[in-house]
Amino acid sequence: MKKSVMVCWFILMACGLLFGKVTTLDGNELLTKCEDAMRFVDTHNTDDLSSGSYCLGFVNGIMQMSLDESVRVGSKTHAESLACSPQEGITTGQAVRVVIKYLHDHPEQLHRDAHILVVEALRIAFPCK
Repeated sequence: MKKSVMVCWFILMACGLLFGKVTTLDGNELLTKCEDAMRFVDTHNTDDLSSGSYCLGFVNGIMQMSLDESVRVGSKTHAESLACSPQEGITTGQAVRVVIKYLHDHPEQLHRDAHILVVEALRIAFPCK
């Protein structure tokens, strides 16, 4: 695992320990929430808003971390990316669709932590050259 990813993971875990119980979302739960998000985006049915908004925020946060070209840790800037954004950019809705496709294509991975699955989906869809 890259050092910058490990540092980010450590920071997230430390925040979780400071501010309460850390709950782990797996791929099954993420898929349900993200499908709700896309139903809301496509139909504006507010029944799917609560669960869907969780997915949109979760994927957006990981997308911002994963697609960022530089990660600042302390006084050093690391120019490492987990995935590379296309030149025209990517919206959160597009990222959620990429994640849903990855989860449907890899059902054997649904037991894994959601954040790992999102990073993997983005890495495969948007590899760095």
